Amino acid sequence: MSVVDFRNAGVSNTPARITRSNGLRVLVDWVTASFHSEKNFFEIQELFSLTELVINGQKEPIVFEEIHGARYKYAGYTITYRYSNIEFMYAPDEGKYLLNMTGQGCREFEQISVLDYEMLFGMLIGQLSANVSRIDIAIDDFNCIYKVNTIRKAVQSGQAVTHIRTWGTHQRGNVGGHDLTMDNFYLGTLKSRYSINVYDKKMEQEAKNKEVTVPHWTRTELRLKEEYATRFARIIALSTGNDNLGQYVMSFLNNSITFVKKKSLSFDTNRTRIAENQDNWTHWWKKYLGEVGKLSLSQKAPDKSVERTVNWFLTQIVPSMAVLEEVDPEGYGYFIRELTNLGKDRLNNEHLLLIEEAQKNSLTLAEVLDRLNK
Repeated sequence: MSVVDFRNAGVSNTPARITRSNGLRVLVDWVTASFHSEKNFFEIQELFSLTELVINGQKEPIVFEEIHGARYKYAGYTITYRYSNIEFMYAPDEGKYLLNMTGQGCREFEQISVLDYEMLFGMLIGQLSANVSRIDIAIDDFNCIYKVNTIRKAVQSGQAVTHIRTWGTHQRGNVGGHDLTMDNFYLGTLKSRYSINVYDKKMEQEAKNKEVTVPHWTRTELRLKEEYATRFARIIALSTGNDNLGQYVMSFLNNSITFVKKKSLSFDTNRTRIAENQDNWTHWWKKYLGEVGKLSLSQKAPDKSVERTVNWFLTQIVPSMAVLEEVDPEGYGYFIRELTNLGKDRLNNEHLLLIEEAQKNSLTLAEVLDRLNK
């Protein structure tokens, strides 16, 4: 079985991929979702566009390892199909699958599949009626707006206004050494419906003997479960290019926790009222939320081609369209017009400019597709 090693951004031999000019990046870092389907596993591979990868210009089939036996925490699923860090567990008696992708699995999915996260969650929610039980969102800060210890000290000094009741901290080092090899701080627990984890990603990578090419790298993880994960999946599925993700993450963080100045606490005993006034926020929290709100989801691998996207459309969407036309020829035309009208309602300024350019310069369909893909 051939498995390609897809490395994280900022690690040796791999640039900091899709890093924003403001030094922040947001990405999906874990996905767990279950759904019922009568499809066999190869058909599931095709559905998720995980049948082949391209290595040095050559296409190579993806072979998932098949493992039998139930696993801890996944009772009822007796078969596991695994390719590197992408897993599908299967319960034959129920006809039920469970997709589980770790952070590294998400990076692999981005490189292999023609689906972006808007397509993935749209398919999971709309087509498969899936239960999305976990989504982790990672916000990478390469500009050192705050460090792990900034959050730790603020919480321990009572500057955090939040409904989260517990916090924890992990630090690790080598005996005889002076430097830490791990430093993280978290709010909430593993059982919480949502939690926030902040850690030094640069330190973590270097402890694994990986060269990191960026001077600072603090990761803040928003871990969403059950109804929070499902709600977030719907937001991504309904977004246009996931352009509102940063605003949602910013709003969620703002509603979950606020860090206020120490001096503000001495003027008023009502902590909630203090947190409502942004003048009372710490400068670093105000800056962080402001920058996060500008982010879109880092989801596209730079080598995705129009050809692969068109191939996905031809293999996944076109057959379904043919079925609809055969079932109801008259209603099919109405269906296509309604889809087009829905698309028109979602056109943004960039789309309108592209339409104007295409009409003015008589662009071909292939040229328009190429610009849309960019």
